[in-house]
Amino acid sequence: MTNDMPQSLRKQPITLLEILIVMAILALVSGVVAVSINRVLTAQRFQNEVSMIVDELNLAQNIMTIMNTDVRVMFKESPGNKGIEYWLEMDTLLSGHVQKEINRRKGVLKTIRGVFFQDELISEISEGKLDVKFLSSGAVMSRGIMRLATTDNENPPAGTLQTYICLVGYPHPIVSVETKEEADKICADRDVDFDTKLTQDTVLKIPEQVKKIEPQSSDDEPKNEDVPKKGASPGRGKK
Repeated sequence: MTNDMPQSLRKQPITLLEILIVMAILALVSGVVAVSINRVLTAQRFQNEVSMIVDELNLAQNIMTIMNTDVRVMFKESPGNKGIEYWLEMDTLLSGHVQKEINRRKGVLKTIRGVFFQDELISEISEGKLDVKFLSSGAVMSRGIMRLATTDNENPPAGTLQTYICLVGYPHPIVSVETKEEADKICADRDVDFDTKLTQDTVLKIPEQVKKIEPQSSDDEPKNEDVPKKGASPGRGKK
């Protein structure tokens, strides 16, 4: 009996070379997918940490204006370079539950590896530590552009995730933007007369404050001299 099945329909054995080619293709596709997933997860974590920092800066500004107290947002490298720690410091203690919430330990920034900020008004710099100030009810505030990045390199390589925050130097909504050009525009659009107005207002208030605290001059002090009554000698009683 002859086999009339066409040659093309007969079962062909799979060679070792074909198996290796398939495995190589699968490994390549898996690697590309893994890299893409890791990149997406890193970007998501980065944006979450940026949002936490923006919220912390806005909280510090709100506490300063509402509670009329000086507030600082502190950043420093965690021991062992495991990330960046951040927290609030205040000059005034608030009510129990509010103070407890503010002092609540925050997570270490692990995706953000670099926080760069050059304060235009305050030249104080501490190695490995950053101090963003919200003082004197908004009269003294840090000013400049903060850069957050996934590397602590001053000159980040291509592909580094970065975002920018403009601190205008007075109470103002704090937001993050993706490019330095956007941050520059926010800072450029600030009220250019604000510093002049604030200075003029301060100069006008200084004499009033000085007048309140300066001691009363001797010429203005009331004289409590005893005036002898008519017909009586001073210091002598009537016999």
